[in-house]
Amino acid sequence: MIKVNKVWVIVYRINNGIVELLALKPNPEPGMSTDYYVVTGAIENGENSREAAIREVNEEIGVRPKDAVRLNQTITYIDRFSGREYIEECFAAQIDQFDLKLNEEHIAYRWMTITGFTKTIWWEDAKDKLEDIILSFKDVVSSNS
Repeated sequence: MIKVNKVWVIVYRINNGIVELLALKPNPEPGMSTDYYVVTGAIENGENSREAAIREVNEEIGVRPKDAVRLNQTITYIDRFSGREYIEECFAAQIDQFDLKLNEEHIAYRWMTITGFTKTIWWEDAKDKLEDIILSFKDVVSSNS
């Protein structure tokens, strides 16, 4: 089975003291959900997962985060179309610039609170895993405050 290593990145900002998370609406492709999601992408040859997270954020929203912090959460799934196994390392990346320039992969974005994010973000039958990721995210944000 082919394994693909990827990153899954929660981009966030602090807006007037409130933590807001970015949700992206994808430019739909066949078989793809059109619900809101996060920055994701493959780890390229010669880069580590942290470097991939920073690169993917910059490529997808046109803003380079200062850093990407590993959330100690991993998502593993088998794509129902390709049969490939995907392993996604989860990160949080704070940005200070709020003027985003989406690439061709996305058609819209929304900033939302953590509660709104967990209710809105697309997640196939695994909301409990999303809750684990959000708990790790909250730990990172509180330690960076």
